[in-house]
This record gives sequence, structure tokens and C-alpha cells, in this order.
Amino acid sequence: MKKLALLLMISSFAQAQSLNYLLRSQMPVIENKDGKKIASVKVMANMNNQQLREYKFLGSPFLIDTFQTTTYSVDGNKTTTTAPALLNLTTDELLVKIGDKVIAVKNATFTIDGHNFMAVNERYYEVLYNGKVKLLKRYDRNITGFIINNTSAVSGYGKSESLDGEINNKETYLLAFHDNTLRDIKLTPKSVISALAKENKSHYVSGEFGQAEENDGLIKAFNNVASFDEKELITILSAYESNNTL
Repeated sequence: MKKLALLLMISSFAQAQSLNYLLRSQMPVIENKDGKKIASVKVMANMNNQQLREYKFLGSPFLIDTFQTTTYSVDGNKTTTTAPALLNLTTDELLVKIGDKVIAVKNATFTIDGHNFMAVNERYYEVLYNGKVKLLKRYDRNITGFIINNTSAVSGYGKSESLDGEINNKETYLLAFHDNTLRDIKLTPKSVISALAKENKSHYVSGEFGQAEENDGLIKAFNNVASFDEKELITILSAYESNNTL
């Protein structure tokens, strides 16, 4: 039984990697069925007769499912370009429409539908607060392949709709420090204080003693906070920076 479970896990992982590749090689089409998003791609199933095989996934890989007017720059270039674009969160690609072609862009800084994004190590993060200590949000969209009956009954969508997998969404908050050093946080004072303290300690260990206490003021500010949500965290960071030099 343990060997069977391990084989299923390995098979599921391999299938998920293959399905993730499909979303990189083809432009998914998004449909709404019974209030659920279905992403589909068509690929050649047989090289000899060039038959197409359609793959369907519950969910969407995109931040927004339609092309949005987007202003972007690449690799820190100050020159910006405006064009229709999609953000594929499964492949970490900004898909820019230029004429009749769609080009995948990496390492861009861009604004799409009011959301500001930056690239760190070829991964895109939404910039919720752009201060000396930045607040970022990471969207991970990964595919889980269905290996039992190959139907959406596994996900609860419905037994009649045959699907190959489900696109799962995970959101993570991070603080970004010097040189875009990232530290994961949860929306609790304890988690934020821990991240700030670890950043201070890293400077001390590295012999950067002048920066070893630079987050002490923020730590004190969060010691006086009982709880907060995303918007309140942004307000706390902004208010502190407006009244203090970090």
C-alpha cells in the first residue's frame, strides 16, 4: 500500500510538471461554466496524423482573464512600453500582445489593471507598499493532475465534466529589504516582528553593524498592534515611514 501511494505521488508530480509545461507552450482559453472557470489548451497528440488533444483544467492561470492595457519596462530599463498583456501566474510570464503575436516577457516591472508588479529572481510579486521596507504579495498557481478516474468529481466540480487537473491558488505575503532580500510573513504582528528581527540579525552576523538595529523602530510599532489585515498593514508601514527614517 505504501509503495502504491508513493508511485501515485511520483506519477502525480510528473503529470503536474507536464501539465504546467502545457500552459507555457500554449495560450489557454478560459471559459465560465456554471460559475466555474475552465482553462483549456489544445496540443498535438500524435505527430503522424497531427491529431489535437484538448486538455482542460479547473481554474485559471491568469491574474485577469482578458488582455489589459499594461505599462511595463524590462531589466530595470527606465523606458516604458504600453501594450495589451496577460499575467500568467502559473509560468511567471507577462504575455504581451504586439501586433498579431504574443510574446512572453520575464524580469519586467509593470502595472496591470491598477496592480503594480516587480520581478525578483524571475518571479513576479505584487507590490502592495513600495517603501524602504516593501510589502509584497506572491500569487502561486500550480496544477494538480487528476489521476483517479480523470474526472472533476475529484475536485467537486461535477461528474459530467471531464478534466485533466485543477489550477490551485496560493497567496503569500513577504517583506522585501535591502537588495530585495525576501522574508515570508503572515498577517500577524508576531510574524512581522519575527521577520524584522531576523533581518536585523542577518546584518549583525554579516558584520554590517550599522544596519543591525535599523528595524528596531518598526518592531516597537508592531509591538503596540493587536491585529491587522492587508490594508491595515499597508497603513502601518506607510505611517511609520512618514514619521521616521528607517
